[in-house]
Amino acid sequence: MRENYERLLLDILEAAWGRRDAKWRERPFEIAKLMSTTEKGNAVEDFAAQLFRQAGHDDVERHHSRRGHWDIRVGNTTYEVKCATLDTGGNFQFNGIRYDTKYDRLLVIGIAPDAVYFGIYPKQAIIDLPLVPMRKGSNSDFKLTRPPSKLRPIAEFGDGNT
Repeated sequence: MRENYERLLLDILEAAWGRRDAKWRERPFEIAKLMSTTEKGNAVEDFAAQLFRQAGHDDVERHHSRRGHWDIRVGNTTYEVKCATLDTGGNFQFNGIRYDTKYDRLLVIGIAPDAVYFGIYPKQAIIDLPLVPMRKGSNSDFKLTRPPSKLRPIAEFGDGNT
């Protein structure tokens, strides 16, 4: 009987896998949709550090602890890095944006099936962005929703915007 339950679960998982978002299937950045949030976040923080280095910054420090206030320091400027994949509504939802941590700029990286986008916002300016609380009644943990049109293509990174 137990084997039947395992087979049932396997059948359901395979059916769900086949129904996953078709716009991601066999696309260049499909792996980003399949990774866990933690794996994707770590990879994107490594990617962001490399972006700054390729933009000509030699003084890039990647903060590897999950307990720190910032993820990347470039010179004297600290960055909090947030990543999101394109959702079914065609937007990126960057979660866990906080006012109470110490960083200078927010760097968001949005991954679509075929493209990558970014935005950089000074911390003092994020209060003017369309943020919503992550949980009802929360006043410290927010979500930023942005369509690709409100971000810049990753090929423009380093064009005087870092």
